[in-house]
Amino acid sequence: MSIVGSEVGNTHAILAIGLAVGAVALAVARRWRPVVFLVTVMFGELTLFLASAAIVDRARPDVENLDGKMPTSSFPSGHVAATMCVWAVAALLFMPRVRAWWRWLFPALAVLMPLWVAVSRIYRGMHHPTDIVLGSLVLSALWVTATWWLIRPNRDMEQFQASAREHERERVAVR
Repeated sequence: MSIVGSEVGNTHAILAIGLAVGAVALAVARRWRPVVFLVTVMFGELTLFLASAAIVDRARPDVENLDGKMPTSSFPSGHVAATMCVWAVAALLFMPRVRAWWRWLFPALAVLMPLWVAVSRIYRGMHHPTDIVLGSLVLSALWVTATWWLIRPNRDMEQFQASAREHERERVAVR
């Protein structure tokens, strides 16, 4: 089970999930802003991960590494950071646009998927717990938040809601 949890956060899986999220976001929103948000978050996460891993250069735990030799250092966990980013973006994009009960799956996945990957990566001897908590969580949370405020991916929803409120005020004023 830990191999699946570890693989769900690898580059190929995250790329596939990101492509699916981007395609669905474009189809649902019919705007490029959500896709630009997704691409910016994911490229930024990769850049921040590689830069911080090169700067810190922390050794992997002194246990058997079940995934073998990795080209990057232990801090932070790129698997966990990428998983957090892609599922957080999905939750941020789809929650305001979906009205069905299953929209709650997105925030649940934004919590459960990174948790699964984190436990799997620690179990497989690839990271110290602080690599995930201090490195990946902080990196991902700050980066997604900054990118959210910079790009405003749901601006069309904000404009629609403002227009609907104005329309409602006008309708009430006519009565």
